[in-house]
Amino acid sequence: MSIKDGAFINIIESIKNMMENSPKAEFIENDEYFLFCVGENTTEGHANGIFCFDDQNAEKIFKEAEDYFKNKGFSYTFWIRDKKNEKIEKILLDKGYEPNREPGLPVMAIDRKLNIPNLDSDYKLVQVKTIQEIRDFITVVRNCFSLEENTAQAMFNSSDVLDGKVNKGYLVYYKNRPVSAVQTYKAGGVAGIYWVATEEDMRGRGLGKFITSIGTNEALDLGVDTVVLQASRLGEPVYEKLGYKLIEYYRTYKIKIDEE
Repeated sequence: MSIKDGAFINIIESIKNMMENSPKAEFIENDEYFLFCVGENTTEGHANGIFCFDDQNAEKIFKEAEDYFKNKGFSYTFWIRDKKNEKIEKILLDKGYEPNREPGLPVMAIDRKLNIPNLDSDYKLVQVKTIQEIRDFITVVRNCFSLEENTAQAMFNSSDVLDGKVNKGYLVYYKNRPVSAVQTYKAGGVAGIYWVATEEDMRGRGLGKFITSIGTNEALDLGVDTVVLQASRLGEPVYEKLGYKLIEYYRTYKIKIDEE
């Protein structure tokens, strides 16, 4: 299996894990697509959305996704894998939707451990275990990714999302305040790191580099040779400096319910 395919499987499995552990969530998986809904109205692509495996029946797939989310009254996101979902993407463009980012969300990979920067004694790294640590993880991620509170609570509802055999969550505290976070997830022959986040007022202190390095090394310790991630505009230069390399792009098309 290629690293690109492994990365694609990884993000789907990480989202599926969230759906399986959220009480109101649902997902549909078949030979053509993976559709998921966390049970809240949100444009967050990891909460409500659809990935296409085979878009030969693009019109049918689009209609099924449209009907599903219209029935729920929820916004959602179409994920487009570069050069893999041309038919679905054409439908989206023909209907006037625009990608969230061009040329897309960079999918990046690395195959080696990183040097961990030193932080002073005011900082403490913990692996997420307790109910309070889960709450703190949610707070950091919600603030940094502008998630609605109900959506964030639904996505990280269970300790199994942040503390399992193939997944871990990590937090950095500064003087007992949670300020930085990362999640790891093993699937598809690789490990992904997700939700790399640092509170805005704590940026510029090396925490992005630190928490990414922690996530990378802990992910490699899950027994894989490669770590993958999807880079935000803010994170992309940090990952490049650490040695992450671009492997492909995903584009996301957000379909808001009030536009329907």
